[in-house]
Amino acid sequence: MPDLLHIEEPERRATQRPQPQLSAFLGMGFRPLYPAGTFWAAASIGIWIFAPRLASGTLAGPAWHAHEMLWGFVATMALALAVAAFLCGWQLLDWKPLAVRRRPILWILYVGHACLGVGLLLAALHSLGLVQRAAIHVHVLAIGGFSVLIVGMMTRTALGHLGRPLVLDRMSKACYA
Repeated sequence: MPDLLHIEEPERRATQRPQPQLSAFLGMGFRPLYPAGTFWAAASIGIWIFAPRLASGTLAGPAWHAHEMLWGFVATMALALAVAAFLCGWQLLDWKPLAVRRRPILWILYVGHACLGVGLLLAALHSLGLVQRAAIHVHVLAIGGFSVLIVGMMTRTALGHLGRPLVLDRMSKACYA
């Protein structure tokens, strides 16, 4: 029996530390929004508590709270959803979609991922009041995004885990229709 392959971390001297990189933080998906959202939550509570006392006019008490929730929170969520939609679309282009157009087992994943971006964009537009139907973005995300990705990954992993080639028969392709 052959020896096992031992994989270990490269040796480092105690004084040698990797340099921190901004790209490592920004490359962690949507995590840069978390500290920004936390900062905004703390700042908006302070504004919500003290601003009505400083303001003169009709925005006092509950009116200020309604204003802050509608324009502060909704605008923040709309921006976050728009950024997520942009990142989904950008990632699709980076994956070279034209190279997989003859491979249904791959392009179905592109379709599902694209629907996630479209659904997030529709959610942002709905938050801004530009899309009236409240359920349209939920349907695009659930049916076009999650369901398509689930069916695509199930067919792919079912073939791969059984040791079969990643080639679809007619019945599997019919699942994508």
